[in-house]
Amino acid sequence: MNYLFILLNIFFWIYSIENAYNPIPVGSIIISTTRSISILEPKEYGGHDKLTIIYSAMKNMTIIHTIFDLSHRQIYVLYMNSNSSDVFIRQLISMEKLSPIIVRLPISFNTTRINRLTSFAGDVQNKRGFFIDETGVVSMFSMSGTMKSIIKMPINMTQPVRSVTFNEDFNRLYVITDSTVSACLNLDGNELDCCHATSKVDQLRSIVFNPSTSQMYGYVMDEISGLYQVVLNKTTGCPKFLRAMDTMGSYENIHLAVDKNLYVCTGSTDQLKHNSILIISNGVQMERIMPFDAPIVALHISYSNKRISIEREETCFKGITYYDYRVAVILAAIFGTIMGIFMCFNALFCIDFFMTKQIIRNLKSQIPRNLLEDRWNRLVEEKYAKLALESRTILSFSLLINQINSSYV
Repeated sequence: MNYLFILLNIFFWIYSIENAYNPIPVGSIIISTTRSISILEPKEYGGHDKLTIIYSAMKNMTIIHTIFDLSHRQIYVLYMNSNSSDVFIRQLISMEKLSPIIVRLPISFNTTRINRLTSFAGDVQNKRGFFIDETGVVSMFSMSGTMKSIIKMPINMTQPVRSVTFNEDFNRLYVITDSTVSACLNLDGNELDCCHATSKVDQLRSIVFNPSTSQMYGYVMDEISGLYQVVLNKTTGCPKFLRAMDTMGSYENIHLAVDKNLYVCTGSTDQLKHNSILIISNGVQMERIMPFDAPIVALHISYSNKRISIEREETCFKGITYYDYRVAVILAAIFGTIMGIFMCFNALFCIDFFMTKQIIRNLKSQIPRNLLEDRWNRLVEEKYAKLALESRTILSFSLLINQINSSYV
């Protein structure tokens, strides 16, 4: 039984170490649906388009968005419970495990309107997020749940806002409406001063940036036609015009993620608005699709600005790979467990030795001293009596021998 308990402890430590490892690898697409979060390592990154679920939503839980921290590969989950109208945010800390820290966000959301012209955006550097409802109202909230404010749009921006993203390099909030792309300053003062692209496109839905390239471009997705590149003024960050790039197939597109020549978006067919189809394109070959069994609510790409080759394994500590690090930690845990077992046995032996000595000492202390002295005296008397008897027997035998000898004489 003890050995079984020890083995269970070893397996528990191995399992804990394995699950504590960041489940989001470099060079992967992160797909968040209302029911799960999955990673896909695409062919463009040397993968096999294999889908792996890293988090499954709990019962009565609906995921409505995820915010991704590219620098540390951390993902934050926005969700709602069926018995509550509140929106909560928690960090995914390991495979299938969320942080015990739960934050209630100061926003309200209707899960029946998922992907119905509603969108979220995250600015993890400043620990804040943006929520755009179907009427175009933009709410900015802190990820700590302590702040919320309604962003006032310029009076000349008459169309409803469909998506926003914040660019740290230009310190601008990029805003798209149904047909325009704008870049706005003075977000912190809530008095936006915006510049606009000259060209317009109908039914714009998403805007993202591609910071993994040396040239800064924005990308927008319309609902029907496909993908456009936003050419920016390199000094001010103002959008100059839109350049058509790829059709991304005949789908009604919503979410978008871009990394170099990898373009990923979501779509629907047959006017169902289910938004459960993932479309992947590299701008050269025909796009490929992957259906999901739940609406997709967010897309991210995990990439590294310092990555030299997409096939190169991610390393840490000056060339030691994360695989080597995990193996070393697991072996150290096993070795430490074995040493702990030996130390326990040694401790038990020492305890047993000293307890035995203490028991003997206690037993001796319970025997009366007079009894010990009487017993000792009796043993001495018996010993002397035995010696005296033996001496008398020998003397009698000697006298008998002498008498026999004298009779012969």
